[in-house]
Amino acid sequence: MLLFAEQIVSLPSLYTMVSTIAPPSSVPFEDVFGFALAGAGIAFGIIFYLLIRKKTINIF
Repeated sequence: MLLFAEQIVSLPSLYTMVSTIAPPSSVPFEDVFGFALAGAGIAFGIIFYLLIRKKTINIF
């Protein structure tokens, strides 16, 4: 990858802009919360599917 002088100069300012939007301390919590939410959604989806197959829940 070829970097021009303008790109090299703008990289620190890009890092400063990104670091002011999300502090590093909040990123691990957001990752854990996001993965936990996705995992719960998948688990509830599988449980809901199995309950529909057993005809415990009738949606049709």
